[in-house]
Amino acid sequence: MGSRRYDSRERRERLRDYDSGDERRERGRDYRREWQADERRGGSADSYKRKGFGEGGGRQVRCYECNELGHYKSQCPRLQVRTSGGVSGGMVALSKELEESLSAVGRMAKQLIDQQKAVEDAKREAEEKLKKEAEEKAAKEEAARVEMAKKKAKEDKEQRRKWEIKKLLAEQREEYETKLEKIIRRGIKGVTIDKKKKSEDPQQQPSSSSESDEDEDEQTPLKDKRKRRDSMGDVANSPPVETPSKQGKREELGTPSSMKKKGRGRPTKAEAQANRIARGEDPWEGVPLGEKFATEATYRKAVRKALGSFYPETLQAMCKGDGVPF
Repeated sequence: MGSRRYDSRERRERLRDYDSGDERRERGRDYRREWQADERRGGSADSYKRKGFGEGGGRQVRCYECNELGHYKSQCPRLQVRTSGGVSGGMVALSKELEESLSAVGRMAKQLIDQQKAVEDAKREAEEKLKKEAEEKAAKEEAARVEMAKKKAKEDKEQRRKWEIKKLLAEQREEYETKLEKIIRRGIKGVTIDKKKKSEDPQQQPSSSSESDEDEDEQTPLKDKRKRRDSMGDVANSPPVETPSKQGKREELGTPSSMKKKGRGRPTKAEAQANRIARGEDPWEGVPLGEKFATEATYRKAVRKALGSFYPETLQAMCKGDGVPF
């Protein structure tokens, strides 16, 4: 079967003798119409061979399956159609090399995906680790800062407490010295008065009845003396009246109930404080803290009251513990 394009050429040779313009236009119109139709349908096998694409030509087709010339991939002998039960199943059997290459490509793709995933996981773990370390470091720094602030506040509070206690001890010392001086003066005065009374008591006791009479005369008022002098003239022979002797101050006798019981009852406050210091206990026990008081004045008042109840031995131990001179 000849080519359509070749037939159009023969038709053009036959119509070459047309001379009229209408015929030439008609011939050209027919030629263009037929040529466009041939181009849409494609050339025939004869025209393919004439163009040099057949056997012996310079251009050959290549199979992409076996990489050989002369046939297409669909015509490759390596692709076999599998049939089951005499009916074509439509499954194309791939060659062993193609299967191996495809499996190798799949393995490589899987390895690449696994490697990329491993890299991403390692990167994510490293970021999470860095973030966790940063958070732990920040938490440790915050805890250290809070602990340092608490320690500093505690030290400041302790220093302020010691300073207040030293100040109160100084004031208490002045008050104690003043009270002690008053007590000593009062005791000295009482001792001198007792000595004076004891020295005067023997002189006041009557030595005889005549002295008692004289004392009685001195103690009686002036009216009694006048009456006695007036009556003496009338009663001259009456016996003398005896006057009772002057009695001194009655000494108080101690009863068994008022006597001090040794070895019985609760110890005194001084003994309790001395025993507590001897046992090595804190002498500051019983002194109130400043946290319980709203103002400094009330706190000072409470501390003064507490220190006022302590004895000198306890105060000396307290001053010695804080390094304050007593």
